[in-house]
Amino acid sequence: GEVQGSGEATADEHAASAMAAGFATVKEVLSGDTLVLVGQPKGGPPPEVRVTLAALQAPRLGNNAKNSETKDEPFAWASREFLRRACIGQYVSFKVEYNVPTINRQFGSVQLTGGSKESLGLLMARAGWARVKKDADASERGSEFDELVRLSEQAEQQGLGVFQKEDASAVRDVTYEVKEPEELLKKIKGSPQPALIEYVRDGGSFKVMLLNQMTLISLNLAGVQCPRLNGGSDGAPEPYGPESKYFTEVRLLNRDVYVVVNGVDDRTGNFYGQIEHPAGNIGTELVKHGLARAVDWSMNWCSLQDAAALRGAAKDAKNARLRIWKDYVAPKISGDKSFEGIISEIVSGDTIM
Repeated sequence: GEVQGSGEATADEHAASAMAAGFATVKEVLSGDTLVLVGQPKGGPPPEVRVTLAALQAPRLGNNAKNSETKDEPFAWASREFLRRACIGQYVSFKVEYNVPTINRQFGSVQLTGGSKESLGLLMARAGWARVKKDADASERGSEFDELVRLSEQAEQQGLGVFQKEDASAVRDVTYEVKEPEELLKKIKGSPQPALIEYVRDGGSFKVMLLNQMTLISLNLAGVQCPRLNGGSDGAPEPYGPESKYFTEVRLLNRDVYVVVNGVDDRTGNFYGQIEHPAGNIGTELVKHGLARAVDWSMNWCSLQDAAALRGAAKDAKNARLRIWKDYVAPKISGDKSFEGIISEIVSGDTIM
């Protein structure tokens, strides 16, 4: 079975079998038929399992893997979006019903636990956003097969989902590589852009789909530096790197947000800015919980208000010796405690140089 840890996916039979059935949270929706489920954290980031809905096939999303771009199959984005909106972040029950070892995939059923207790497979078949593999072997049909077939035939008759007439909007026109970052920055700088977090590299670095432009960008949180996942000796994670990534991922991955982009690094093409989320500012929360440092070198891409909040959060985390600050020793000021000088810079509402 396949379980993804914090980093590359690993085939960890023991952890996968421990998650062959039970309750979990939907962490990520990869397509209209495949989800990543995550268990409860116990002393570190929790186990994960990737489940494909039994007997269903949704259209495949395109990508830019290995620098060769593939386009979406028709309706792939709409199919994935329908499933994502139905279940991202939800607590679900799931059951792995069969494995296909040749492709290292696990197939099963997933049900919402709140309200309707809807089966996600039946939901997708009824709305027509995934086709049913009607010729599947008996061993690869899963427990909902007959109902899936019935609902899918209804959806096809009604022309729903993937069964509707194709037009130009069925396939997205996506920009995966921003050729002129400065040009894009001019258009969007400082104004909140509707976006979807597609990938969390570490606690403060993201791949973000700008929805108005259908453009994928690399975005780093301004004024924030998280422990890296491959920055330690031998490429091992720095202390609290996996925890920092999990903290962000479980809150933001595959979520609808607004991003405010304020700058771009000319050398790397990475954009810098903030992510606006109804629950608050993720950068400040990371710093407050001792899972990131507030750093001056990218803070000029923050608003004065955000910069002051980051500095305040860093001070509190240091004083409480939280996580990355567990061994922090406050500097001792030698010499006179009061002296005369000239103020050279007002950094923010509470900080002067």
